[in-house]
Amino acid sequence: MAFRSIVVRLYRPADQAKVRALHDRTPPAGSPQTTPQPWPSDLDHIQDAYLAFWVAIEPDDTGERVVGITGIEPAGPDVPATVLRGRSGVARLKRMRVAPDRQRQGIGTKLTRAAIAWVRERGFSGLILETTPQQIAAICLYQHMGFAEVDRSTLGQFELVWFELPVNTPAAAAQFPCDQD
Repeated sequence: MAFRSIVVRLYRPADQAKVRALHDRTPPAGSPQTTPQPWPSDLDHIQDAYLAFWVAIEPDDTGERVVGITGIEPAGPDVPATVLRGRSGVARLKRMRVAPDRQRQGIGTKLTRAAIAWVRERGFSGLILETTPQQIAAICLYQHMGFAEVDRSTLGQFELVWFELPVNTPAAAAQFPCDQD
């Protein structure tokens, strides 16, 4: 099946119901469950909770549907000190989700590139994120995009793998000269 063109753009309040629909059809990280994961409260107020938030849009018979999301927030006190190492000016990639039927088709790459370009343009020194070791496809995506594992921590019963990408170095700029593909 040929998929229509995907557009990544900044979130608009009119996207809220479509973000919810994506969330509700995306199983919890690393799980084959078909029931929706709990709704995170930050998605109730995206414009206040995030510095920037993107949606990947696909045209469909009813107009368009959201097939991916991600956001940027400042790295805060819930980031382990071993990841921040006393630094400020670090952004955090959060809420990366791609519709299950659209995974491994470049949508995560497009969303990540948009985030990298955004943090680079605003002078952040690095971009961090966390995932779980079970998220093999996500880990491969982040490593392919130049992120390196910098630490592991736990949150309750979950092990978290922390990744970082320096974004304002000559090597980082050379790695993705065309971030807006």
